[in-house]
Amino acid sequence: GTLAEVPMFGGVPHPATGIAAEPTRCAIFDRRSLEAAMAECPEIGFLINRRLALRVKRLVERLEERSRSVRSRLADFLLERLASTPNGDRISIGLTQQQLAEELGTVREVISREIKLLSHGRIIESLGGGRYRILRADELRSRRADGA
Repeated sequence: GTLAEVPMFGGVPHPATGIAAEPTRCAIFDRRSLEAAMAECPEIGFLINRRLALRVKRLVERLEERSRSVRSRLADFLLERLASTPNGDRISIGLTQQQLAEELGTVREVISREIKLLSHGRIIESLGGGRYRILRADELRSRRADGA
């Protein structure tokens, strides 16, 4: 893997810290050494470009996801849970509202309000303990598709 290519080539300080999750061997290059290695072995440049391209792709995907409304993202989340449950129309969120908010890129209060709206609209029914029954999956699909 690679780390800190953007700061290296952009000439800016690295804004984060990398921590290895397992024993790892690292090679640290200054810019001049890396450019020399790339001149000698162009595959290194292609590797770095592929890694950057994957990061940019993931960033664009995340930005696209965040551009959708919370209502749409929540509907998508609930439908994904529904598709992966053997319990028919019953799902478990598996997260606190705070964790769900973080997962969907918003705040707990917005998630709480959206869940209440879905409950009042008889689209979902709370079973307690983060469990819900999906009453109208078609309405959730409509909300997901509309992005509204």
